[in-house]
Amino acid sequence: MIEKYYSGVIEQIYNRIGKETRNIVMANYSNDFSIENLEVIRRYQSNEDNVFFAYSEFSYNTLVGAYEPFLDIMCNMHRRFIGGSFDDFQKECGVYYLHRQVLNSYYETGECFREETVLLNEVAYEQRRMTMAIADMLKKLSEVKPLMIVINRFQMASKSSIETIKYLIDNPCANIGIVLGVNAIVKGTDSTVEVWDRIVESLEDRSAIYYIGSAGPLKNNVKTTNDDELYITMNFEQRIQEASNTMEFLDFEQARRGCRIIEHKLKFEDAWIDEKSLRRFYMVYARTSVLLGEMSKAIELTNEYKALIPENDSEHYLSLYYFMKGTCYMYQGKLEKAGNSAKSAYDYAVLAEDDTLIFKAELLSVMIKMSGWYNIFFCVQDIPVSDEIIEKLIKHGYRNHLAHIYIYAYDNSRDVVKQSFYDESLLKHFTKGLELAKEIGNEQLVYDAYQKTIMLASTSGLNEIAFLYVIRTYEFMKGHGNIYVARLQ
Repeated sequence: MIEKYYSGVIEQIYNRIGKETRNIVMANYSNDFSIENLEVIRRYQSNEDNVFFAYSEFSYNTLVGAYEPFLDIMCNMHRRFIGGSFDDFQKECGVYYLHRQVLNSYYETGECFREETVLLNEVAYEQRRMTMAIADMLKKLSEVKPLMIVINRFQMASKSSIETIKYLIDNPCANIGIVLGVNAIVKGTDSTVEVWDRIVESLEDRSAIYYIGSAGPLKNNVKTTNDDELYITMNFEQRIQEASNTMEFLDFEQARRGCRIIEHKLKFEDAWIDEKSLRRFYMVYARTSVLLGEMSKAIELTNEYKALIPENDSEHYLSLYYFMKGTCYMYQGKLEKAGNSAKSAYDYAVLAEDDTLIFKAELLSVMIKMSGWYNIFFCVQDIPVSDEIIEKLIKHGYRNHLAHIYIYAYDNSRDVVKQSFYDESLLKHFTKGLELAKEIGNEQLVYDAYQKTIMLASTSGLNEIAFLYVIRTYEFMKGHGNIYVARLQ
């Protein structure tokens, strides 16, 4: 019975693609089954004349990756129907500058890489931009080939995957049809409850939830999932890479789940892992913890990392250790400890003769003077930054960090701000940072830059200038459909 009605839902949505605007539905059932052998799945897979058909079935026993299955669908469709440069395709779709390297590396190798790191004050903004990027690329691809996706056991999805569905519900595309199969007696994870409830509410409002058989909004006899029961292979190198990919795609809750599962295997099941992989694991877990704001956990993990540093080439590893520890102290507001750690990171980087680590330690020292731009409006005085550091930032492509330095390190005096009422270009560094933020598409930083000037002006009694920058903020943000507009009204 489940198979019959489930197949009927799939056929209904398939036949609506290109004809109706909203083609996302949820099919709830109360007795688990697999969709792999459904006749309708095989039929639509073998007939791709009109629609690209993809299906995915999540497991109760393994962890789902970030943006699964959308990432692989997107990559496969681009290779088959567009070809050429994936980077050019991302630019065409308006993908955020800082995310193109992550997506390019995944597309080319399956392993994510990002040079310029995420700033803690921009985590939520970057997560929204990544979700928008995935959804907008799918929508662009559907213009070339309409797309049908069936995802079974969707309650097991990662938060990033659920956020993508929510975005597509709110920004519908007639060329995309999606059926979300949900076993109502198996509960999803706690980290996804908030966005899950928003999806259910949106679909219920549109009568887009189908209850098959005896399924319904069950409250009793609902099975919860326990991460300790999730299965992973003993190929820890692969699992660590998966956790790293999930982290780079900014799904930090899911990356933490992956790391906790590995940690449980190591601590309580006596699993063996080589020291190189173990060092990498602790560093991935520590970076994930930092971006979740869990600094105490991150410091604990960096200490585990330090205990594994080999005698040969120890300077390289010690520099990484002190860099991470300095980052944690910085975000905790323990700036003196952070500065000492940054100095140690620099000293060991010099001994290792590693120019990249030297640059990162120098940059950390600069960031610490401005609290890592976390929970601050402005600096009480200008922060001198050497031309050498500026040149290194340009050389390494750290354009977002450079924009932050221009905006926050300079033009912090009342007299300079007072002159900007007549000519904003008199805020020399601020203007350069603002232009760079707009160039890379960082709307969050543009908003924060204007807020800096508003706060600096208002606390200096320059109310006319504060009001002027409220207007400038509104004029910039209203053209971008941005949530920050609401804060100004």
